[in-house]
Amino acid sequence: RLGIARAASPASRDELDPKELKRLVLRCVEDLSGGVAVQLMYIGDRLGLFARLAEAGKNGLTAAALSSKTSCHKRYVETWCDACVAHSFLEASSDTVADATDSTVSRTYWMTPAQREVLANETSQHFQCGAAQ
Repeated sequence: RLGIARAASPASRDELDPKELKRLVLRCVEDLSGGVAVQLMYIGDRLGLFARLAEAGKNGLTAAALSSKTSCHKRYVETWCDACVAHSFLEASSDTVADATDSTVSRTYWMTPAQREVLANETSQHFQCGAAQ
């Protein structure tokens, strides 16, 4: 385990333990991922991105439509949405559709009922975005 002092012989202190190395690398990756997740939650809550996606329901919104509803730049919204998909905060279509709001091709993003409950419903006992502030 990491963080627990162990008695080790001076010779073994210089030897690289592959299992310890793997645990430490995974722990660092998990911690970094958690830091990104907190920022995604804060941005989504603060800018109303989660709220607008929750309002859209199962039909979802393209990045252009979401940016229009929140007065945010489309490119930043699209990047935020893709990062949220990677963190399981949003879902996205696997295919692209023509976006009527700006004549581009984009994916559609939406929230599942559980995602809406945890990330958009401020009255829910499961709402977590307040912890990101």
